[in-house]
Order: sequence, then structure tokens, then C-alpha cells
Amino acid sequence: MIQEVEKSPKVALCRACHGTGKVKKVVEYPSRIFGKKRSETVEEVCRQCEGSGRVMVSAK
Repeated sequence: MIQEVEKSPKVALCRACHGTGKVKKVVEYPSRIFGKKRSETVEEVCRQCEGSGRVMVSAK
């Protein structure tokens, strides 16, 4: 027997940034030296929580 249950919305930590509000992204640039690539780590605002580190979650 399947019951339909609805949970009320609540605030939770963002899973994408682990509550920091920022996401690290590795960007690669082409280099002129022997075809090697240069990489750089850049921090961006998390798109999931828009930098707050928290999201609203609900379930049915």
C-alpha cells in the first residue's frame, strides 16, 4: 500500500556548494609553449543558492 505524504518546505544547506555560497571552477587556457594548457582555479557565486549557502526544500 502506497501512502502519499507531503513534507512542508524547510531551509537546508546547498548541496552544490556545501553551504559556502561559492563554487570552485577550474579554467584551462591554451599556452604557446609546446601546446600545453595552463589552468587556473576561479571561485564563482553558486547558481543553486545564489551565494546564500541555503536552499528551500520540500517533498511529496
